[in-house]
Amino acid sequence: MDEAESIQSTDLLGAVEQICREKIFQDRFGKNLQIELDDSLRSCSDLQILAHPAELRRVLSNLLNNAIEAPEIRSSQRQIRILLRNEKNSSVELMIQDNGIGIPAEVLPRLINEGGSFGKTGGSGL
Repeated sequence: MDEAESIQSTDLLGAVEQICREKIFQDRFGKNLQIELDDSLRSCSDLQILAHPAELRRVLSNLLNNAIEAPEIRSSQRQIRILLRNEKNSSVELMIQDNGIGIPAEVLPRLINEGGSFGKTGGSGL
C-alpha cells in the first residue's frame, strides 16, 4: 500500500480511550495503575486528525507503557494524566504525564533515535 493511502481521518480521542482501556485491562493484576483523562479531552470529542491509525495506536501505547514503567515512582500508585488541547492554529497538543522521577534533560535527545532508552534496556525509542 502506498504510504499516502494509509493516512486516514482518525478519531484521536477514541484512539486514546481505546489504548487506556487496554492498559487498565493489562494492569488488572496489580501495578496499582490510575489513568486520568483530563476534562480537556471532552472538548475534543469530535477531533479528527490525519494519521496512520496503526502507527498512532503504537505511539500512544508506547508512551503509556513508558509512563507505566517509569522508574522510581514517587508513590505506591502509578498515576498517569492525559491532556489534549485543540489549538487555534489547527494543531493538536497531546500530553501524557506520570508520577515517575522524570528523564534527565541530557537523555531526552537520544529518545527519538531507534533503540533510544532510559531506565531499561532494549527500548525502541519514541
